[in-house]
Amino acid sequence: MPPATPPDSDVPAPALPSWWSTIWTVIAGTIVAWAALAIIVLPLSALHVVPLNSEDLPGTGWPWRIDGPWAFLADLGPVLGASFAFAAAVGFYLRRLTGVPPRRWPLALLAAAVGWIPIVGSRPGLIGVGGGLAFVLVVWAARRWSLRERRPTRLSRPQLGALLVTAVALCAVSFSYGALHPLTARGSDSSHVKLRNGRAKLVLNLENAGPFSARVLGVRLVDPAGLRLERLQTDSERDEASTPEGLFRPLGKPTLDSGEDRRAVYLTVASRICMQPDTDASWMLEALNVRLRTAGTERTQRVALSPALRVRCHT
Repeated sequence: MPPATPPDSDVPAPALPSWWSTIWTVIAGTIVAWAALAIIVLPLSALHVVPLNSEDLPGTGWPWRIDGPWAFLADLGPVLGASFAFAAAVGFYLRRLTGVPPRRWPLALLAAAVGWIPIVGSRPGLIGVGGGLAFVLVVWAARRWSLRERRPTRLSRPQLGALLVTAVALCAVSFSYGALHPLTARGSDSSHVKLRNGRAKLVLNLENAGPFSARVLGVRLVDPAGLRLERLQTDSERDEASTPEGLFRPLGKPTLDSGEDRRAVYLTVASRICMQPDTDASWMLEALNVRLRTAGTERTQRVALSPALRVRCHT
C-alpha cells in the first residue's frame, strides 16, 4: 500500500511577519513604487500635464489641492494609480515573507486616503493625514492584512469595458482640470502686511503651470469684506526711474506661456476702515479670483495664495 498522505492539519499555518519585517517591506515597496511611477510622472510633469509637487500650496491632495468636487475627481485617478502601485510592490515583498499573496485593494485605499503614496509632495492624501501617522497606519495595515489571501479575479468583457471607460474618464477629468486651472500664486516670505494710511502694496508671482498659454483678463479679491483692490501693476522693466512709481506699469492683460512662465504682480489694496482712529481690523487673504482665457475657454480660477496673507491696519 502507498504511504498515507499527511493530513492538511499537519501543515503549519502562515505566521504574521514581524513588525520590523513589515516596516522594511513597506519602505522597500515605497521605493520600488516611486521608481516605477517616476517613469510616468516625470515626463507628464515636463509636459506640464500634471504638477510634480504641490508641497508649498495650502490644503491637501495630489496632483492638485482639493478645493471642490472637480479637484477631488481630478486627483482620484492619479492617487488611486499611485496607491495601487504601492500596494502591489508591498504585496510582492509580503508574499516572499509569508507565502500568501495578500489582497491589494484594502492597502491601496488606505494609502490613498491617508496620503502614503510614493510621490513628492506634502499631505497628498484625500483626507490630509500624511507624515509619520500615515506611515504608522500603512505599516499596521500591511501586517494585519498580510495573511488575507488574494483570490484570482476573472473579469467578464462588460466588466473590462466598464473598467476601461472609468479609467479613460478619470484621465479626461484630470487633464481637463489641469488645463483649465493652470495658475498658481506665490507671495513673498512675509505673510503679514500692514496698511499704512489705509493702503499697502502686495507682491506675488503669478505662474502658469498648465499645458496651454493663459491670458490674464482680470484679478479680484475673494470675499474682501471692507478691503478693496485699487490697482494692478507689474514691473516696468526699467532699472531706474525719477520716482518709485516709475518702476511699475499697469498689469494690462498679459499672456503667460505654458511651462511655469511667471509674472510679478503688485496689488494695491486699501480700506477706509483703517482711516478711522484706533482701528485694529484685519483680513486673511487666502485666494484670488483670476479671470483668464486658456484652451479656447474664458473662465474664473480661484487661485490659492502661498502663503496666505494676513492684512491688518497699522496702528
